[in-house]
Amino acid sequence: EGEEGEEAGAPTHGMNCVDIVIGTARGTQFRVFDYYTRDRSTPLFDEMYGGTQGITAAIGKEVDGITTIKFRKSLTSDDTNADHSVTNELMHTIWAFGQIYPDYFHSPGSGIEAGTAQNGRYYQPDEIKYHGSGINVNRGVTNINFFEQDQASSEQCRGQFIFGCGDNDAECYRATWIVKSGFVQFNVTAQVLESQWVSIGFSENRLMADTDVVVGASDGQQSFIQDRWSTARGVEPRVDANNSLLSSSVSRENGFTTISFIRRVDTNDTNDDLDLSNSLFFVYGWGGTVDFDSNSIQQHLLTPMVSQDVITIPNNILDCSGEFEELGGVGVTTVSILLLVFSTISAYLMM
Repeated sequence: EGEEGEEAGAPTHGMNCVDIVIGTARGTQFRVFDYYTRDRSTPLFDEMYGGTQGITAAIGKEVDGITTIKFRKSLTSDDTNADHSVTNELMHTIWAFGQIYPDYFHSPGSGIEAGTAQNGRYYQPDEIKYHGSGINVNRGVTNINFFEQDQASSEQCRGQFIFGCGDNDAECYRATWIVKSGFVQFNVTAQVLESQWVSIGFSENRLMADTDVVVGASDGQQSFIQDRWSTARGVEPRVDANNSLLSSSVSRENGFTTISFIRRVDTNDTNDDLDLSNSLFFVYGWGGTVDFDSNSIQQHLLTPMVSQDVITIPNNILDCSGEFEELGGVGVTTVSILLLVFSTISAYLMM
């Protein structure tokens, strides 16, 4: 049911009737509990709704300000008051974390932002209070089928990630990559508006800070693609001082924007690029608005998806040989020379 005051038949809010697990940690001390909320009010222990704690195991830690919580629950629950069973279908999934001083955001603004609150430190560490709203990135929502494996698939010299793109899916994002002789080509397509961008990023820690990003957009008339570096969440990634995209293009067709580019697996640009052979998380983002006059971009409307596991792009030119026509044969000579050296050594050893 919707909240009081909502019209009958109106869509329910994303917080309505949600089974929630909340955890906190300080150092190696932690606590993890099973919660439930019927609306946008503060989640309560399952017992408050006549349910039971369904967590069978949990562990947590906080290191350098990063909290990690792991827990185990049965897929099927007999607690019909405060739990949802995990079924083999897309399930409404939300996530959030607490507001951190002084980065508070309320809509409409509160006395904390106005500086009139008696207690400007209302949000204390590890207290379960409002996560904030509006432009902050303390919350997100998606649909996940937990029975499916990660949709990112990768062979040694090629890989792909697909989200949605089915006949009945409202969203579609597809990223593919192929490796040849120390170079990698990415093709990224997403169903977005003409005024929105498409991107792919590479991260060592699954966070927005220190993420290598390529972003592009097209409205059919104007377009751009840029090599960028994200310094922090909520901050527009800056354009790299050195563009590492050796060949690139942007296109727009039938409601889809596609960016394509080739770069070296390791560009040797230690200031603005990450070495893709170092096992990184891939970040798949789309949907923020674009100003084509300045090529500036606004924050994504939905939280980007991040690969569940690290992905390694091979940089050994013997593992993934070949050439990209767009590069005019760059890398082919090197492969031939190395093969000649190895053949000569092998012949010598066999003498």
